[in-house]
Amino acid sequence: MKKYIYVIASVAAMSFTACDPMEDVYNELDEKLSNEYEADIKTELSAKDYELFKGKGTAPAYVASEHYFADEEQASELIPIILDKNFPQVGNKTKAAITYNNLVFKFGDNTVSSVKYYTLEDEDYALGGARYTSFDKEAQVTTFLSAKYPDAEEGTLALLTYTWYNGSAEPRYIETTDSYYFTNGMWLDAYHVSGEDYVEAGRNRFNNFTAADDNVLADHFNRFLNKSIVGNETNDVKYVSYAYYNGSKTVQQVMAMVFNGVRWVAVEGDVVTKEVLRFEKKGTKWVADRSISYGLVAADYAWIADQANISSESNRANLAKYGNFNTFSWSSEDILFAMSELLKSKFPNAAVGQKFTVTYDSYPGGLVSVILIKREEGNFTPPKDGE
Repeated sequence: MKKYIYVIASVAAMSFTACDPMEDVYNELDEKLSNEYEADIKTELSAKDYELFKGKGTAPAYVASEHYFADEEQASELIPIILDKNFPQVGNKTKAAITYNNLVFKFGDNTVSSVKYYTLEDEDYALGGARYTSFDKEAQVTTFLSAKYPDAEEGTLALLTYTWYNGSAEPRYIETTDSYYFTNGMWLDAYHVSGEDYVEAGRNRFNNFTAADDNVLADHFNRFLNKSIVGNETNDVKYVSYAYYNGSKTVQQVMAMVFNGVRWVAVEGDVVTKEVLRFEKKGTKWVADRSISYGLVAADYAWIADQANISSESNRANLAKYGNFNTFSWSSEDILFAMSELLKSKFPNAAVGQKFTVTYDSYPGGLVSVILIKREEGNFTPPKDGE
């Protein structure tokens, strides 16, 4: 695997140029790095790097065998061990930008271990936290399932029939049947193939699929998901629940589908993406910079302009009109307070200590970036010395 490594050293530099068919791929990875973050080391982890943890008990076995980290937090804890091994000679304040494999979705298979068919009674809705005999939030359904089936095993599929409150739309109450699949310790809302879907697929005689459909199931499911899901993002995963005649009887099955940026395709293994994590050596320790970058959009400026507790009425009116912060009238303190209030609104569940790099438009200075950290009391303030 090709690596890019740039190390500051007291030796003469040599440059080489060559035609690389992977150049476009690495250019895309480079774009993930901020121009303001000039890394002394820039590299992508190799299989050998993950295998450093094999049999040592310092990391779960899958890191060495599957070559990925479960999340950014795990990456921030383990990558410093790799950096210490690979770059023992570098000193204080050395910066590194590391590309690593990040697990998005752990895929076992499409096995259905058991099927639960259940129609909710009036008293069941309270188990989901609903005040009335209907659900109006998806979380209420999964809360109900956790209470109803506390010992659900991996691969359990639940087909629930329940009443959904549709707000001000008509009809306001809808009796619906939906599917939920239990995997990785949680209930996931699966797409439930409907009677209309079987009609569209030409399989409405018995409302099921058969072995003759095996090669086109993913194509059918891609169409169903495209018409029902709005705003899907690359690497989103959705299970599809469907009836299938296996030659002797009709059973309920699932198929995991992942959006590849263009269409939904069948999941064939763990969904892993390449991410970049930045580090700086502080003394003898590598410290991860786990900041989240966020750039304000038009709706954010409008939201700030509507908040009576931010700055003055005239400043908010100017912001609403021009969509940027006029630094002749907006003080630095007022802008930081506005950023804090915005982050509290947009990221209410951010962990204490989470760092954000927020970029906003100003006049006459143009784009400005500030770093803010979530504090115990819930506010976001600039970093202190050493943070």
